[in-house]
Amino acid sequence: MCKGLAIIAEKIDGTWKVYGKQGVTSHDDLLHELDDHIQFTVKQLQGANLRGADLEGANLVGADLRGADLEGANLVGANLRGADLEGSDLEGADLWGANLKGANGLNKDTKVA
Repeated sequence: MCKGLAIIAEKIDGTWKVYGKQGVTSHDDLLHELDDHIQFTVKQLQGANLRGADLEGANLVGADLRGADLEGANLVGANLRGADLEGSDLEGADLWGANLKGANGLNKDTKVA
């Protein structure tokens, strides 16, 4: 097991880019360093473990978040318009000001109050 290593991959125009850094404590730390360089054009996040992630203001329009673990995630002001949240766990997630228009799966299974 490797401690203190974050790896993020994205696919742009058919080419995969991989970013990694040793000595960081979370993917959030790496994301903040890469803020100007990473695009996240691919939104296939089905089954992703995003528990407690800081996704404030994230553009997740049309994202596939089926079965994703978003428990306790910060989604304040996030744009989830048209996202598929079926079976996702949003218990304790902060959705204040989030755009959920047209989002699929907002029911008892997603634990949204």
